[in-house]
Amino acid sequence: MEYILSTDKISKKYKKCLAVDQVSIHIKKGDIYGFIGKNGAGKTTFLKVISGLIYPTAGTMNVPAKMGVLIESPGFYGNMTAVENVRLKMKYAGLEDNGGALELVKLVGLDPDSNKKASDFSLGMKQRLGIALALVGDPELMVLDEPINGLDPQGIVEMRDIIMKLNQERGITFIIASHILEELSKTATRYGIINEGRLILEISNEELNERLSERIVMNVDDIVAAYKILTEKGYKSVKRDAHGQLYVFDNGADSSEIVRALVLGGVRVYTIQKHRESLEEFYLSVTAKNRGGAAQ
Repeated sequence: MEYILSTDKISKKYKKCLAVDQVSIHIKKGDIYGFIGKNGAGKTTFLKVISGLIYPTAGTMNVPAKMGVLIESPGFYGNMTAVENVRLKMKYAGLEDNGGALELVKLVGLDPDSNKKASDFSLGMKQRLGIALALVGDPELMVLDEPINGLDPQGIVEMRDIIMKLNQERGITFIIASHILEELSKTATRYGIINEGRLILEISNEELNERLSERIVMNVDDIVAAYKILTEKGYKSVKRDAHGQLYVFDNGADSSEIVRALVLGGVRVYTIQKHRESLEEFYLSVTAKNRGGAAQ
């Protein structure tokens, strides 16, 4: 399979600290690749390596695509407008403007006719400008590091819309590092999970959905009796917690049948609902099992 970006055992060491340890990732054209890990897991260091901002200590990579990069804070001239900043970036890149600066500024949702200086922009506007600058030169691959960090809810939605628009209308592939997993799950088509500098899992959105567990959660008036009834009925994966909740993890369990069995057994059911494992819960379970381990 041909990838728009692939790496083979990339490592980066700072003195005695191994920040990235033999990371091999594979990104297909058109992917929105969610690069997941807690702060300090090695996400930013790895992105800087693939972007050519720092050299790897070991390993190789293949990037047969033009790349746009927005890592950490966007760099721009605060005394210039958005359009002026983009025009200057185009000039440095040896590109003719021909209306391109106005188009890019408008594309990311900024007003191309505004005289507002970039230093007076909100955080969300600065992020938009950073993406416009990264789009100079028509990149096929965009590298974004925590693009929604610090944004308010409206800014997060707007940033998501920009990414989806660029992906669907312009065919731009993304690798997005983030620790805000609920938001990332709304856009990503593929994931890489990094922990303690090592890539422990690569998984497509379809494969992830197959692996996310489901459970039925109940609040009852007699948890001991409810547990006994359900286990005697043949449910093999029934658990209870210290907060008085009862869980049934059996695949295909029918909530109506569970309620019926409990009621007939004299147990009152206050609440019952199906809960599907979230990306964040999956991430926590995978990293807990693979501390110090290699990729699955």
